[in-house]
Amino acid sequence: MVERGFNKTEVIFEASQGARADRVIEVGCDLEVLGLVGDLGDIPTAPEAEAGAETNAEAERAYRDRPPQASRNRGRLTSLTSLIALPVCVALLGAAVPSLAHAIEPVPDRFEHLDPRPPNLFLVQATTLREFAGFDIGYRRALGRHLSLGAMLEYVYPDPGFGQTQSLGYTVEAIGWIQRPWTGVYFAANVSVGHNFLLSVPRLGSVAVGGGIAMGWSWDLPYAINLGFSAGIRRMAMVHRSSEICTLPNQCIMVREDFVPRFTLSFGYRF
Repeated sequence: MVERGFNKTEVIFEASQGARADRVIEVGCDLEVLGLVGDLGDIPTAPEAEAGAETNAEAERAYRDRPPQASRNRGRLTSLTSLIALPVCVALLGAAVPSLAHAIEPVPDRFEHLDPRPPNLFLVQATTLREFAGFDIGYRRALGRHLSLGAMLEYVYPDPGFGQTQSLGYTVEAIGWIQRPWTGVYFAANVSVGHNFLLSVPRLGSVAVGGGIAMGWSWDLPYAINLGFSAGIRRMAMVHRSSEICTLPNQCIMVREDFVPRFTLSFGYRF
């Protein structure tokens, strides 16, 4: 575009983007335009120039207001990515589900030949607590390949001369098995509630809470028979004392507040 001004005249031609018409700003009284590089044609009169300027201004505003090319490209890219991501995610999920199911399966080990084992065990135990003897009746349930939970009801024979003072214990236990439940070495932890009471007047009683640990061995015999033994230690703490009974240390073994060694010989039936 060529721009030439003469006496007291300044002419500015601003070419719009992609347009051939220009805006003419007139300052002063005389105007002479030699022309434009390219064929511009005749210079319009003042009213026509104003109308053309308004049209050009509207075109410029519309051009400025349109979304940038980068935004349009970004919008197209986002839509395309969403369309591709959905089937890809579905395919990955389908591939991951079998792998996840395989991952949560028990890992084979060198005791695999011992499976399967019946998950339930009913047992009777012969017990000793220092100079006292008794028996337990219990139930154990296998959970997985190396864990079992159990509950026991324990009875201890009274000391001679104290036949009216009865001793009961209520125990829950957790056992970890090195090989498999019901066979081999195991380690046990238990929590017990001990209760000594007067047989003729049951409301006269003492209660203690405690716990113990034990280690044992179990044999898995034919015909669903199980044989085992264990050795451990237990300690109780009195939570309710009756002044009428348990006045002597040997009177109430289930609420004695010291460490008591405990040995068991168990006979079980798997089912």
